[in-house]
Amino acid sequence: MKKQMQIGITGMTCAACAARIEKTLNKMDGVEASVNLALENARVTIDEERAKPAEVVGNR
Repeated sequence: MKKQMQIGITGMTCAACAARIEKTLNKMDGVEASVNLALENARVTIDEERAKPAEVVGNR
């Protein structure tokens, strides 16, 4: 089952910051993420059979 969530991310100062966070999240098994610098958030889809939301939030 897939779960979508939005995570607030503060402290990003440039596109490189957002890209690094997005790359890190997307390396996680069962996670697809898109980070938005301007909105200071990440839209994340998690395959709950392969990853748990707490693992994603703890990985920020």
